[in-house]
Parts: sequence; C-alpha cells; structure tokens
Amino acid sequence: MEQLGRYLIQEEIGKGGMGIVYRAYDPDIDRNLALKVLRPERAYEWEVTQRFLREAKAAGRLAHPNIVIIYDVGEDAGRAFIAMELLTGEPLNKLIREGKISFEDAIRYAIQIASALHYAHEEGVVHRDIKPSNIIVTGEKQVKITDFGIARVQDVSLAEQTRTGQILGTPSYMAPEQVQGKKVDGRADLFSLGIILYEMISGKKPFEGDNIATLFHSILSTEPEPIAKIPEHIKQEVNNILFKVLEKEPENRYQAGKELASDLARILEKKEKTIHVESEKEAEAVESIPGKRKSRAKFIPFVAGLVVILIAAIFIFTGKGHREEVLKDSNKNVIVTTEEIKKAGVDETGKIAFRSDPSGAEVLIDGKVRGKTPMDLEMVPGTYEVKLKMPGYLTWEAQINVEKKQLVPLNITLTPQQGAEKLPGG
Repeated sequence: MEQLGRYLIQEEIGKGGMGIVYRAYDPDIDRNLALKVLRPERAYEWEVTQRFLREAKAAGRLAHPNIVIIYDVGEDAGRAFIAMELLTGEPLNKLIREGKISFEDAIRYAIQIASALHYAHEEGVVHRDIKPSNIIVTGEKQVKITDFGIARVQDVSLAEQTRTGQILGTPSYMAPEQVQGKKVDGRADLFSLGIILYEMISGKKPFEGDNIATLFHSILSTEPEPIAKIPEHIKQEVNNILFKVLEKEPENRYQAGKELASDLARILEKKEKTIHVESEKEAEAVESIPGKRKSRAKFIPFVAGLVVILIAAIFIFTGKGHREEVLKDSNKNVIVTTEEIKKAGVDETGKIAFRSDPSGAEVLIDGKVRGKTPMDLEMVPGTYEVKLKMPGYLTWEAQINVEKKQLVPLNITLTPQQGAEKLPGG
C-alpha cells in the first residue's frame, strides 16, 4: 500500500486538472479521510503549487458544518498534499443533471450554502468559484462546499491574490465583476449561488451562450427570465429573490449570505404551511364522501399533531427572536419537553453533535450556555449563533443551520491564545 507522509493511500476516488483525490487512512488516529495530492507533472509550476497550498490555507481557517473540514497539509518526496474530511454523497451538478432536486430541497440547499458563505465571508475568505461540481450533497442532504483553490484570503500580510484584469472562476457561474476582471468580494459568491439556485429550480442556467464571448455578454447584459414552474402562491416572491441575487451591480444584490438565507427560509416556511392547509382541506373532502367517516376519524390525530407542532413553533420562535432546543441532550438533561411533538409521531427536530479538542469547552447557543463538549443537542430547525469557549483558547463561533432530521457534526480544534498555556489534558 502506497504511503504519503503518515497516510496510507487506499484508492483513487477523483481527479481534476490540479490534483488527484484518494481515499486514505490515518493510522495515528484511526481515521479514514480524503487525501488531495498535487499532480506530479504540475508540482514544478510555482503558481499551481501556491494555488494548491492556498486552498488549504483558505479552507483550513474555516470551521462550518457546510464547508469541508481540512485536517492537515504537508509535503512528502516533493508531493504536496491536503488531508481533508472524507465525504460520502453526490456532487450537486449530478443531481441537477438527473433532475433529482425537488423545489423544497433546492431552497434547503441554497439556505445551507448561503449560511456557509456568510460565515466564510465574515472570516475574510471569498471562494470565487462557487459552482455545482464544488458542492457535495450527503445522504442526509447536508451540503458541503469544497475546492477553495482560487479563494481570496483577505489578509493584510498577504499580497493581493488576483491582479486587476485577471479572470479566475468558472465562466457559467461568474458574476459580472468577475467577467470584467474587477476586484471581487463576497457578493460575487452570492451571484454564483443565485445561478445555482435558478438552475436547481428550473433545470437550466439563467445566462447561456454558444461560446465564451456570447456567454459573457449574457451575464453582463441580459436579465434572467422569470421561472414559471414554481408553486403559484410563492412564485413572485421566489423570482424576486432570484432577480435580487442576480443583480448586475453588487450594491443592488444581497449584501450578506444571512440576508439571502433568511428570505429563503421564509419561502420554505410559507410553502410548508400551505401543505398543512391543503392536508386539512383534503380531510374535509374525504369526510363529505359517504362511507368515509372512519377515515376522517383516523386523520384527526394527524392534523391535531400538526396543529400542536405549529403552536409549539410559534411559542419557540416568539419572544426575543431566539429558538429553544427541544427534547434532551446526550447527558439526559431536560431542556424543554415537547411531549406534544412526540405524541404526534412527527420528528421535527435536527441534531448538532458538539465535539472539541480539547474537550470540556463551554457551548453557547444564541448567547445561552447549554453545556460542555462532548454533547449532542436536538434542535428546532433554524439558524443558530454557536460559540465554543474555553479559558486559554480563542473563542470559536459560527452560524449553524439545522434542518429537520439532520445531524450536524461539529468537530472543532480550538486555537490556544498567544502566550497562554494549554490546560491540563489539552
């Protein structure tokens, strides 16, 4: 078995123009991972090597459930490599091509991507190559953004990564300012996400051309067509969101990923409420049919359960705008009991699994202390402000999006403060 550094290479699982990705094994910590290795024929190209290492630097400083985790970067026998999280799932471009994305899933995926981009932008990282093939969807429908190879890290200690007039990115998903070779910021990533969302819903891109010149002209000059295949009661709202995120001028777009995620979350909530209302109407129609009284009786507990869930949601989401966790954490401490949800037989929660190195970090959710790592919390779907704190270490914080029946694993390595000593066992 071939070895690179301490990693044992098992099999090739993918390749691109710059690197080859292998399934590998780390015997030191008994973990399977993905090992991205720079192609041998490109190892002597300085710019390629720098771009390869820049990916590790850009993604390595980020810790978000919707961004691939970087474990290590190194070089062995002249071969640069990046050790990263091993993802199981399918690239988003494959799901789009096969028409496997429902309207609801398209919105959910876009919310996750927008939340991850907001976090990355807050950390000073602009991806600059957001496209479906750089996004993996796991079996649990969790989105993971990968390939930060041309990301720009906003760091005053570094030279500007892109010279004026230099175009980096994938043409079909470029923002107008990228096409023009101008300096870009996070709003260019949001434009790219807008193209992806448009494509997920409609099955086609908003801007097309027979060649690069006509494609660029379309991106710079034409307006996207409204999408017709959207539920009627939310069609105008969804198209308005798409028109806004695809504005030609950056200042007219969404200015932050959290703004886009918030608008999309409202669309999803409105869509799901309509489903509940239609279910009730269907039940009434069944009741009016002779001989169907028994079926109606069976349906009443289900509808009642949905009503209880909606009331619980109103209770949880009111007040100061914060959500509360439901059910129990892994230490069996009751936070808020919601027996109604259990009785209704509907699992409306997701879960965050908190792990940190060192363990024992204080977990704060929306400013409230919830316990210490390691711990698991079942959560009402929504977006949360999460912080991990430990004396002697820098505070880790991020916006975490929780979906129904979704596990969000957080495996965080805390960074020691300068001049501070690690605590015993750290």
